[in-house]
Amino acid sequence: MTLHDTVIDQLPPGADEWTHEELRDYYNEANLTEDQRDYFMDYFSAYDSDDAQSDEFWKFTQSWIFGSTGEYGCDNPRFNFIDYLAWNLAPAFWIIVFLSFWQPRKRMCPGCCGKRPGIAFPVNLVDAYDDRLPFACAFAVTSTCILDLFTGSFYYQPDVSDIPSMLSGTIQVLICFVNVIEVCIVYYPLLLCLSTPASLLGNLIGFFYTANWLFFYIIRFVDCPVDSGPVGDLYAEILGPVYACYVILLVRFAWGFFKDVQLWYHSYKETKTMKVVLSRSSITPIADMMEDNDPIFCAFTKSHYYKYVLTLLHKPKEEDVGKCRKYISKIYKNIPHFRYSTRFICTFVLSVLTLHQVGILYTYAVKEALDELFKTLFNDTYIPEEDLSRPDGNITDDYNYAKELFQVASDSFYVTSWISYTIGMLSLVHSLVVYRRNSRLLYKGDRSSFPQEFSNPSIVVASMRYSGYQIGYTLWEFLIFQITAWAFVFLVFFTIILPIRDGYDTIVLTLMRDYWLTLVIGYAFFYGQVFAIKYCCLQEKGKVLGLDNRRWFHVATYTLFFFHVITGLVSCLLRIIKSVIFGAIFIGRIDRCVLMRGFELWDSGYKAYFGFLNLEVSHTHPVLVTFCHLLWSSTRSKRWESIVSKDETNYGAVRLSSTQSRSKVARNRWFVAITLMRNQHVFVNRAALLPELERIRNDKKDEKKSKEKSMVSTANDVLDSVATATVIAMTGGD
Repeated sequence: MTLHDTVIDQLPPGADEWTHEELRDYYNEANLTEDQRDYFMDYFSAYDSDDAQSDEFWKFTQSWIFGSTGEYGCDNPRFNFIDYLAWNLAPAFWIIVFLSFWQPRKRMCPGCCGKRPGIAFPVNLVDAYDDRLPFACAFAVTSTCILDLFTGSFYYQPDVSDIPSMLSGTIQVLICFVNVIEVCIVYYPLLLCLSTPASLLGNLIGFFYTANWLFFYIIRFVDCPVDSGPVGDLYAEILGPVYACYVILLVRFAWGFFKDVQLWYHSYKETKTMKVVLSRSSITPIADMMEDNDPIFCAFTKSHYYKYVLTLLHKPKEEDVGKCRKYISKIYKNIPHFRYSTRFICTFVLSVLTLHQVGILYTYAVKEALDELFKTLFNDTYIPEEDLSRPDGNITDDYNYAKELFQVASDSFYVTSWISYTIGMLSLVHSLVVYRRNSRLLYKGDRSSFPQEFSNPSIVVASMRYSGYQIGYTLWEFLIFQITAWAFVFLVFFTIILPIRDGYDTIVLTLMRDYWLTLVIGYAFFYGQVFAIKYCCLQEKGKVLGLDNRRWFHVATYTLFFFHVITGLVSCLLRIIKSVIFGAIFIGRIDRCVLMRGFELWDSGYKAYFGFLNLEVSHTHPVLVTFCHLLWSSTRSKRWESIVSKDETNYGAVRLSSTQSRSKVARNRWFVAITLMRNQHVFVNRAALLPELERIRNDKKDEKKSKEKSMVSTANDVLDSVATATVIAMTGGD
């Protein structure tokens, strides 16, 4: 039993209605246990005898025992997030079950219950490009839960104190998994309502479910406004983007519901008109599909796939751009009709928002802790007994020195935190450029920048880890870089700046004073080698990688061999330092491998990024998607033509003549030849002929050869018989 429960059990019935004055009187008069008195006195000793501070203490004690003082505020909100999350668990579950009946099954038991219910998937994260901003906002509102899970603040936390220590770790993992499942179920409807086929119902349910959560955050803002102190400002900075995301989702669901009602009304009117037209005309709807304006093909021509392929087939146009746009293009060049995938946008937005929340909360918490520690340790009103007789003041030099160091540590923490925050944000923004560059390289079939492919199941599994790894690596990048930069700045001040100001030596200053000239000479010697090799040992002053003056080169190589052994020791240390610095900066960049070439797949973060990119490109390659769509459209058009042009008895595909078939095959082969001539790298990676087709082709060749041989043998037999008959006729039959 905890001390909290012990205090409640010791209080008389009806104590939950006491004021803080009555609680204080009870404490002074009651016979409490020693543990209870020690607990109260430990807290009470932090306050002076001032009545206001004493009243605040007893208010705090009453709030600690009974949970509320009757006033709502930042520490006592109307709705607790843990309780509100639990209340929404059952409605979210039934929304998922209800919308699953609007999702038909594809393969499993197609004849059962009209293919219902099906798997109600929340979002298509492979080849969907619609509603990217709403989906990103739906993921972004989960950032507060990610922050709680990252810090270990679980919503469901049973008492595991009686569990054996051997099983405690496993039980904690299972508890973490249960909390993850709870968060997934609660936020599942926000995504499902955006992707369900029943868009009218989805928008309606999504609107009310989003309004429900927006109501919770509005009440939280009312209970803890911005002007309520540091906690109110902190809540506003952390939850401000969450408010904006909920508002965007609410507007999206309202607009989607309005468009669905409008579309339903227009489709109802068109259906009614179509029935009248069909009753008065003998034209079939299939005949209308034969027109060139195929609605499916026209819709595809508006997609970014089709437009991106068109830009590849045309030469780029040189456009006059302004100076501002020209400078921007050097940082981020515009590529027409390239679109970022839904999954990448959702991961990017959620990473930015999570980094924002963790950065602000971490900076605020540590800064407050440092300030409180500074006030506790360096209270200028405290006068040591041995310093009472000092004429120069009440505080010793060591005290001033320690106070200054602590102040520098506090100030440098704030600066390095915002530097780390800025670098993390810039790293995420730069990932946009890297993702686009890598995607276009894979579009071209260039895999030189990527490791050797691994098995297809491993690619899919690695792709599933991408979003979570990106967020986790981003948070660790912020923390690791901040701690490293904070320690570096503090050490620079402690070992360089402060000794120079006060006039005493340290190891760092001694090394800098004794070896700075050596460092300058070393760099001069290195660049001197480059200059000498360029003009003395290379042909055409370094423009050609061909040696000249080889004997001089051999002498210099042998002479510098022993010197480079010594410098190699120092170079190895510099290599380690560089690895630590750049590793701390780029630890969150999972699009870059931190291991050496050949060991890329040992980097789990890079492996997840590569698997995600590989799977996405294989399903969203613009040229491949456009080719398949054109092939499918041509097949549909031929099928419609055959249905309209042929009688019912002669239903089937239109057969081409042998001449037309041969000309079509020759034309296709000519197109393939031109494509391979213009794209020679495709020739290297061109897929081999399927074994089945190759066997059929060889069988046809063998059959043709056997027919030719049989024809030749038949002709020879005929010639032999003719010759024999001629000889018999000439000899008169003898």
